[in-house]
Amino acid sequence: MPGQDTLMRRLGHYGDFVDDVVARAERAKVSGAPIGARWDVEGDPAAMDLVHLWGAVAEGVAANTELAAGEAYLQTARDWVDLARLADHLGYQPSQRLAAEGWVHFDIDRTASPLIPAGTRVQASGTATRGPQTYEVITDTQLTADWTSLTATWVPVPAVPTGRSVRFMGDPGFRAGDQVLLVNEKPPEDRPVGWLYFLNWLVKNIFGHPSADITPVAVVGVVSHANELGTTLVEFDRDVGGLLGSSSTSYAAYRILDTASTARRLSRVLRLTAAGEPEPVDLDATEYTHTAVASSKSVILDQALDDLSADRLVAVVNWSGIVAADVVPVLRHVPIDWEVVPGTTVKVSKLLFKESVGTLADWVTPPAGTIILKGAQD
Repeated sequence: MPGQDTLMRRLGHYGDFVDDVVARAERAKVSGAPIGARWDVEGDPAAMDLVHLWGAVAEGVAANTELAAGEAYLQTARDWVDLARLADHLGYQPSQRLAAEGWVHFDIDRTASPLIPAGTRVQASGTATRGPQTYEVITDTQLTADWTSLTATWVPVPAVPTGRSVRFMGDPGFRAGDQVLLVNEKPPEDRPVGWLYFLNWLVKNIFGHPSADITPVAVVGVVSHANELGTTLVEFDRDVGGLLGSSSTSYAAYRILDTASTARRLSRVLRLTAAGEPEPVDLDATEYTHTAVASSKSVILDQALDDLSADRLVAVVNWSGIVAADVVPVLRHVPIDWEVVPGTTVKVSKLLFKESVGTLADWVTPPAGTIILKGAQD
């Protein structure tokens, strides 16, 4: 019986009882010979009527016996009275039934502040699997015109995301199809205790360059979003629980508007010798108009971003080597002619920053393609 939700104690079914009666009748002996030798029971309509009546009686007795036996166990009992009786034997006291509760949104005129009396009935729309549900207002509720357009919400409790969804306070502006950059933000560095540690910290901040402020985590796509009581539940195209797995770490998300890499140019060509053999020749950087791809306060991109203007936030991301990133505003955007080979130019963008950017300053020689510039929006 363990694991079963129905107790199987039936002696037989209707057809079994009918066959058994016919077989027993034909085997019964009269004057030393079986009745079946002289009487075809199954071929006699009157006899079969009696057989079917007996089969129906036996079926009813068997079914009710099985049901009665099942009511003696918690796992198989179906009647509420029997369930309560069995639970009472175990000392269990069921709690009172509670009605479902929910929030109701009322639309009122801007100058009206009506009273919604207790017992006012409202109806929730039905679904494909459930009909409309009727609710009643619990207590008299005074509506206030001054509260129009306000949104009720609960006290936020920080938690590690699970699955593909992340809940944001307010609306971050993410919509289906958007690409989002997830980053791990470092907390502000505390001033060290002790004069020697403080001196090292002071020298580093005055003469050194700042390190990257954030660490890029991943680029994810938005599948859907839903507004819920002042929050927004955003579903992404991959599991973010493993990416944002620390409850003690501060994370941020930026909507990607455009992307670009560092500018590239030809650094080596093949030259045919007098003998007709190919020979590699390195191009000197002095042969180009712009010699530096990036500095701590500037970077040249491999394409022109015409809609990128001053004060727009960009994320400078290095995915290779020491993975790091900075989200900083643009000081100036300067369109320039970039030589991909000596004498051949293309229009690209050069971005200037007010302060030194840690991700750019940490590079000694930025390899082509290791920086991805993201037009970002909080």
